[in-house]
Amino acid sequence: MHDGIANVFREYVRDEELTTRDQEQRLRLVFADAGFNVIEECLDVASYERDEIHDAGGPSEAARQVVATLMSIDPKGFRHTRRYAYAALRACKRYSDLSHVPRDFKCSAGWLYSTLYEQLELERRTRLYPWPAKVGIDEHFFRCGKHGFRDFDTVVVDQKNRRLMEVVEGRTSGDLEEALSHIPGRENVRTVAIDMSDPYKSFARRFFPNAVIVADKFHVLRLLSPAINRHRKAITGDKRTNPIRRLLLRNGRDLDPTSRWALRTWLAPHPALRALYETKERLASFYRIRSYEQAARVFTALTDSLAHAEVAELQT
Repeated sequence: MHDGIANVFREYVRDEELTTRDQEQRLRLVFADAGFNVIEECLDVASYERDEIHDAGGPSEAARQVVATLMSIDPKGFRHTRRYAYAALRACKRYSDLSHVPRDFKCSAGWLYSTLYEQLELERRTRLYPWPAKVGIDEHFFRCGKHGFRDFDTVVVDQKNRRLMEVVEGRTSGDLEEALSHIPGRENVRTVAIDMSDPYKSFARRFFPNAVIVADKFHVLRLLSPAINRHRKAITGDKRTNPIRRLLLRNGRDLDPTSRWALRTWLAPHPALRALYETKERLASFYRIRSYEQAARVFTALTDSLAHAEVAELQT
């Protein structure tokens, strides 16, 4: 859209006195050159907004959209409208590489990133709501640091509504308290699912006083992975490309019949590793139980069997 339309229209709206016939005629000519067929209604919108006359017989929605488009042009000289900005923001969600958006939309990377982060901040504020009853806390790797080491961030999830609540840079208890203290209603949290790291446990106990701490399923199932790998390395050596390593760590239900038979055959002469693998599978099947009474019986039987296990890693 030609920037002359916005400049003339902006001067018209900001004029405290009634415009002269020459000023209004100039504005009509600019609108006519642009091909607008709602010239009279656009002038009504200008007077409506400037004079703050909010009566029931206000301008039409079409005229309001034209005025909103005109007034959204940046007065500092950047020639973009809200429609253009929204199209660029939608492209940021569709594109896998943000560096391609400035090239396709003929805009600078600085403007795109400032507009994108401004919109993301607005969306983040609209999602802020009190703490739910069930919360999940876990760490995720997004980038590498200066020396090539992984920088982990903490992700907080509303497990009841299955939505992301907040992403915190760092994973210490102090980082979490500083970043999450502005969210109200933490006394309403009844369950916090975390991994079994000390920083998360200390944070959950102190920050959610009325919540029960629950070990995350994913990390519980991985408890036996180090022991399985140690026993496997003692047999096959430290070869990550060994196919038996992948079969041992995968869920047994996901294996095809041939792989399941091959794994059982390979484990037969190794009783300690077989006991570790079978316990891992029993834990996985335990999480698939839907009945609370049945889960209680299975859990009791599982802990009793672990108490009499011959493998040191399984003894409780």
